[in-house]
Amino acid sequence: MIGFGLLALSVVFGISFALHLHACDTDGHHGFRWRRFGAALLLGIAAWSASALLDTSASVASIAIGPHVGLRLVALVVVVATSFAGLRLASGERRILRLSAGFVIGIGIAVATWFNLAAAGDTSELGAMLAGATLVVCGAVTGITLHPMSRSAWVVRAIASILVAAGCLAGAAFMAGSETHLSGALRGSTDTWVLLACAYTSFLLLLGIERDARREADDLSASLRRANEDLLEFEQRDPVTLLHHRAHFSRRMKAIFEHVTRRNGIAAVAVFGIEGLALVDDAYGASAADEALRTVAGRLLARVRDDRAGCLGVGEFAVVITRFHDIGELTHEVDAMLDALSQPILIGEESLHLSICAGFAVHPYDGEGLLPLTRAIHAMQRAKRSGRKQLCMYDAALDSGLDGDLRIQSALHRALTNHEFVLHLQPKCEVRSGAIIGAEALLRWDSPEGLIAPNDFIGVAERHGLIKDIGWFVLEESCRMLRRLRERGVLLPLSVNLAPAQFADPGLIQRLCETVAKHGVSPDSLCLEITESMAMENAEQMAAVLQALRALGFKIAMDDFGTGHSSLSKLVSLPVDELKLDRSFIVDIETDPRRRSIVQAIIELAHACGCVVVVEGVETRGQAALIAKFGADQAQGFHWHRPMPCAAFMDLVDRRTSRDGRLSLISAA
Repeated sequence: MIGFGLLALSVVFGISFALHLHACDTDGHHGFRWRRFGAALLLGIAAWSASALLDTSASVASIAIGPHVGLRLVALVVVVATSFAGLRLASGERRILRLSAGFVIGIGIAVATWFNLAAAGDTSELGAMLAGATLVVCGAVTGITLHPMSRSAWVVRAIASILVAAGCLAGAAFMAGSETHLSGALRGSTDTWVLLACAYTSFLLLLGIERDARREADDLSASLRRANEDLLEFEQRDPVTLLHHRAHFSRRMKAIFEHVTRRNGIAAVAVFGIEGLALVDDAYGASAADEALRTVAGRLLARVRDDRAGCLGVGEFAVVITRFHDIGELTHEVDAMLDALSQPILIGEESLHLSICAGFAVHPYDGEGLLPLTRAIHAMQRAKRSGRKQLCMYDAALDSGLDGDLRIQSALHRALTNHEFVLHLQPKCEVRSGAIIGAEALLRWDSPEGLIAPNDFIGVAERHGLIKDIGWFVLEESCRMLRRLRERGVLLPLSVNLAPAQFADPGLIQRLCETVAKHGVSPDSLCLEITESMAMENAEQMAAVLQALRALGFKIAMDDFGTGHSSLSKLVSLPVDELKLDRSFIVDIETDPRRRSIVQAIIELAHACGCVVVVEGVETRGQAALIAKFGADQAQGFHWHRPMPCAAFMDLVDRRTSRDGRLSLISAA
């Protein structure tokens, strides 16, 4: 009885293990090629042992080296081959394929059983053999059809395996057709017990090995899954700052807004814009600019969670804020973030000061979905126009301003194409004599609606990237004017304003040299004007570029002096030829003693630095007399001449040019 029990248990274990391997092969988790062959081999051996070991009175030697060992090998080959073919059919999803697989395996087991019994000389009459074969086929068909592909259905798997094993054992017993075989199987012999114990132990060992292999495969699958998730996560982040990209941040922001809406709460999105990165890139290299971005991003993450921060583009970060009760508390929070982000950044031994501005919008008051983000960006852009380290909250007026910007931007593109921009020239006069000693080129837009001053469109051109094209047009026209003056025998220098975007262009020096060479004018006939705020943005780099321009012969003037926040120590280090005093210092000079003292001190300081002083906005005789008293060198203003078209300026020069080519005194007073 024990021997037969061990035999039955061994067969069940073998078939269960074989079918388990087969399921592991087809469910997609353990797709190793060898599993199907291993499953077929184990299933074949288990089914083969059901008939080969049924006669337990036989010794191991009689089975292994008996006279009919060839028949037993044929039986093993047949059952393994049919098991492999059947399991391959069973891999399909259609039930008809599973039924066909059961028939193939059942017939193979039945044929192998007949060969084993023939080798033992124990075949019975035809009816018993057919009945046994039928039991084998029915068990195999039912078991294979029931056996699930999912590895989680253990109960159904056990039932299916027992059915296949029962069919093998019962069919073999019927095909043997002798009670002596059954009684011998129940009693068992020592050799058979040893053989069955070895088989049972082998099955347990194989099951343990398979379990470890499955665990390793599961670990590998989990590792691959985590690596894939990490890769997808990395693809959703900015490679420099490792903040989430705009698309991922937008989805997360919408989810937070929806959650807040369900709880009748409020939330906000703040956008931070960084300026000056191009100068850092030019001066210290791309790695320094990336390090500056990483530093700012790190400071941002020190104040907000990673899933609430994102990178909208180069130099633009955004955060979602939910913990505030009113606009005042929100403004204080965003201002604190702005202050933290604006702290100096140490790159090597250099301390960099980046200009950072912020704008924010509140959900749901400023819109639903992605609209608050768009409006926060508009608020940030308005803050940039207001100056360094500015904070702006969105209001409805920004949308109307944006619409106006878009209309002007479209018209500016048309103006560049249709050559609607023109130059007006304002003479620069010697303060004491009033003689014309140069002129400043001033841009005007001759639009179909009339002449438009630069203050009405330059800001839009800067925000939308058109200022460089406009700036190069001014330079080209100025060089043409210089050539026309030279052809008339008049050598007057012209002053031209350079936009920040032009100065940040790495090809600035080459473009300037090519332009003056094309028109055949000398570099010393051009005076390039930069604003005080431009000069202080990155004084070290600015000094290097200005020095290179002066070495080529160009004159350098600092425009609007006194309106920025310059350091005198940095100012002295800049290679500047002219210092243009802003008109805001001149307006009250006749009535305000403090203004007079300041103007006099600036003129003396400029002369001490070796600079020529040009005073802008002189409109009265009294102002002209005072700046002459203080020692100013040159001046511009309505007291002498208003800006005029180029043709009018040429006529003025022709009328006032003496026979020796010198300009005589011109006074409009």
